[in-house]
Amino acid sequence: LLSDIQIYSNNVPSESKSLFTSDLDQAALYKSGQLKALMDTKMIIVQNPQDQSLIVISPSEPTKEVLEHVNGLGQVKVIVAPNLGHHKHFIAFSQHYPTAQLYVPPGLIEKKQSLNQPLPPHTQVLLNTHHLSPDITQTLIEGDKTNEFVFFHIPTNTLITADFFYGTYSGTEPTTTWLTRLWYNVYRGGY
Repeated sequence: LLSDIQIYSNNVPSESKSLFTSDLDQAALYKSGQLKALMDTKMIIVQNPQDQSLIVISPSEPTKEVLEHVNGLGQVKVIVAPNLGHHKHFIAFSQHYPTAQLYVPPGLIEKKQSLNQPLPPHTQVLLNTHHLSPDITQTLIEGDKTNEFVFFHIPTNTLITADFFYGTYSGTEPTTTWLTRLWYNVYRGGY
């Protein structure tokens, strides 16, 4: 039942022992080369309780602080760019974990090639049929310019999204929500 699903678009449940978030990064929205806004982004880390291996969704910039945080949780097994917009740090982050499986949504390999930023050769297009973990399922939401995968963390009934939900942030200042909604409308409107 949808009513049983917890939606945490800003933070994961504090009682979770296998879901972690890192908000040490900001995304810059540029138009015509000018900075328009800064928005916080979240890296989600799902830890497999059996072997402590990690799935990293929407990786942040691999700063020393981020890498120490991730390495303190376990071994990175999978790195995912969840949609066509959350890929800024995917290549740099994956270079620190050369044995990790790399997954991207349909269209991102071509997008990165057109930006002259080819992805590592072992990068695969994520499909609904891939099994990233026994605790995670994913579904591709196609359309617009995102091709976003949403993930469901079974043990905590948590829906994990990147850009699929907007304006549902709790505990943030109204300006952040307003800027997020504005960005979404610009992005969907042909930005």
